[in-house]
Amino acid sequence: MEDSNLLYEAWVEERQLFVENLVRLKTTITKKVIHDIRVCIKKMKAYRNLFYLLNEDESKIKFTQTNKLFDVFGKLRNIHICLDSLKDHEKETNNSYRDLKRFLNGRIKQAKSWSKETIKNYNDKELHKFELLLASMRSDDLKKSVGSEIDSILNNLEDIIDEPHQMRKVLKKTYYWIKILPDKQAEEDYKVDKLNEVTDNLGTWQDNEILLTEIRYFRKELLPGSFEERKQLKALQKNIKEKKDSLVNKTLNDLDFIRK
Repeated sequence: MEDSNLLYEAWVEERQLFVENLVRLKTTITKKVIHDIRVCIKKMKAYRNLFYLLNEDESKIKFTQTNKLFDVFGKLRNIHICLDSLKDHEKETNNSYRDLKRFLNGRIKQAKSWSKETIKNYNDKELHKFELLLASMRSDDLKKSVGSEIDSILNNLEDIIDEPHQMRKVLKKTYYWIKILPDKQAEEDYKVDKLNEVTDNLGTWQDNEILLTEIRYFRKELLPGSFEERKQLKALQKNIKEKKDSLVNKTLNDLDFIRK
């Protein structure tokens, strides 16, 4: 495969998966497919970003409709994340966060309704338009060009070192770029396995942050002060904060290894 086609080929593969997942969601909205289609969108956005970094094109096709899908699906995804995380915390603490789970489960119906409405109104013309533009892309040395952008990102992480979620988005985008390169040596050079581990840990940090936000609101605004679960949730908040701090410290150490 020629370098000039690598980005296009990666895009086509991901867009096909996106279409297949969208068709599935039109029939049944499930946790797995919601997760999978959001991953597809993240990859397509990463490829779009890379294209405009490598090409002087003033069109800047926006993924307005697709971003709406991503954001609305994200509301449902966040509920799924919280419920899954609570299961793990219940095993660790031997507590049952019954009222919080009821509160979260009660929001699933509305989140699914919003998702169905957004799917119904979705138009993928923007993706087709970008794909035509991407198909015309030519690059003499994609590996060299992508490598330059990756090096720039890895060497300039200080500005977002205190923003774990933003750092994860940047590093995940970088990871997607590395994976499209044909030379597997690039994966070794950029320590891609460790990079993937870092993004996973930062993903866990963000999952904990999402759950912590929900606990704060539920405990402060809704749950009666006399309920035993209020005390349990306070203890859980402390536990989650400690886990977040631990994940950040590990990430900083791993980043030093990746950038060596």
